[in-house]
Amino acid sequence: IHGIGNHITRFHTIYWPILLFALDLHLPDKVFVHGLLMMKDSKMSKSKGNVVDPYPLVEHFGLDAVRYYLAREIVFGQDGSFSPEQFVERVNSDLANSLGNLLNRTVSMINKYFGGVIPAYKGCVTAFDGNLESVAKETVKQYEFLMDDLKITEAISMVNELVNRANKYIDETTPWALAKDESKQDELASVMNHLANSIYIAGMLLKPVLTRASDKLFAQLGVSGDLLKYENVYNFGCIENLTVNKGEQLFPRLD
Repeated sequence: IHGIGNHITRFHTIYWPILLFALDLHLPDKVFVHGLLMMKDSKMSKSKGNVVDPYPLVEHFGLDAVRYYLAREIVFGQDGSFSPEQFVERVNSDLANSLGNLLNRTVSMINKYFGGVIPAYKGCVTAFDGNLESVAKETVKQYEFLMDDLKITEAISMVNELVNRANKYIDETTPWALAKDESKQDELASVMNHLANSIYIAGMLLKPVLTRASDKLFAQLGVSGDLLKYENVYNFGCIENLTVNKGEQLFPRLD
């Protein structure tokens, strides 16, 4: 295996450019090379017996969780390490506690306060709406810039920041308190709409990694048809007047 790897590396660094030059073809402006997956600071090797088989992981934890860990935890182009403890911690922190919990709380509140229908977008109503919108729009911009440069881990981190900001937004706006005041219904409606749109954008940006979970997220938000097109991430507020569908926990906590 190591011999084959060396030949492949030599081909990409020496023979491939010579071949392209001989064929009078344009040389690439940039070449991306992935790193190695380590196990406790050493290369995975069958002789050492430290190889992690991805199939049992996928079978037990799901494809999306494994894909997310590899994309989020291991910086493309650099060597990365794997451990069961890191895997469980990352999935619980980012997917179960942050994204999954945000979706669950939002759908539950929309069901409770608005009969399961996402309120219409009315612009920035509360003092915190504008900041959340700005974070969402900046996230899209930075995400696309980073992904174009194959900085996948950094791009995902930007989406995590949006999710964390949305969770903080719930604490700032205290929708449970707004619901008790009839004069605050417009503010409550705006909070629900801003949460739904933020979750939608996060789901759309994470779809290349969470290929299945994103579809479940959209289903719970009632998103379908043309709203499943990526271009909608530029239109904050497009998620409105949709009937949410309470589903199972998107990412149950791992033990």
